[in-house]
Amino acid sequence: MSKGFCSLGVGKGRAFSLFEVILALSIVVVVVFLGGKLVNVSAENAKSMEEARGVDCALHALLKGMRTDFESVVMLDKNQPIFEICARDDGKGIAIFCFATVADNGEPSVTRALCYDVLQLGAGKVEVSRILLDATTTLSLQGALANGSSFKKFFDGADQSCKQVRKFDTVLSDFKIRAAVKKRNGKIFMTASNERMIFFGGALAYQKSGKSLTVPGELIFLDVTLRAFQGRDAQKFDAVASKDRAKAKDFLFANSRKSFGRISFNGTNF
Repeated sequence: MSKGFCSLGVGKGRAFSLFEVILALSIVVVVVFLGGKLVNVSAENAKSMEEARGVDCALHALLKGMRTDFESVVMLDKNQPIFEICARDDGKGIAIFCFATVADNGEPSVTRALCYDVLQLGAGKVEVSRILLDATTTLSLQGALANGSSFKKFFDGADQSCKQVRKFDTVLSDFKIRAAVKKRNGKIFMTASNERMIFFGGALAYQKSGKSLTVPGELIFLDVTLRAFQGRDAQKFDAVASKDRAKAKDFLFANSRKSFGRISFNGTNF
């Protein structure tokens, strides 16, 4: 062995200093650590993507069901309301009413009274339920409407045994619906989102600035927008909402999963 040759040398190669050995080991540790981090990040991304797909599927399923119902809205004569959006008694949300042709024991030709109950549980938390009256009670409702009653009053007073209720599992972060009326001059009038309104007798009636207004025309479609958070985003939203409501609103629209549908009315007149 030549003079001054480090004992860490191997064969006839260059000797490695203690510093170089420590540096090499440090690099190995860093590579292993970063590799582990990348594996964790990859696993988290895969989990997030899977959760996002689940949220998207739930939104699309809810929107698909609403589309099926609203496309088959029955257009009643005798100035009876065929479509109505009103406020819930507690002020926390809206209720959407109509008559629709739905399947019953395999027969897709039964007219039923239908309600979508949209309950605002809190900021960024909306629960949706679908309430269907049985055929006999639906006939009673048509008579009640002809005598000046309302969808909401009748639904509230109907016995629970007459109702088929489905509460959807997905809690939404936001729910928006607005109606479009084609006026006699061919122009389209759109209501504001979730605006209280009723369509009957060939005209849409609604309130604006305390005044009752009407728009004669044909009810032609609905725009429905559903949003929902993934779990982690829901937690972040709660944290933001507790401090700044304006920022929370921006966060909601920027980070919610979204499903939008323009639903045309294809129902028949009775």
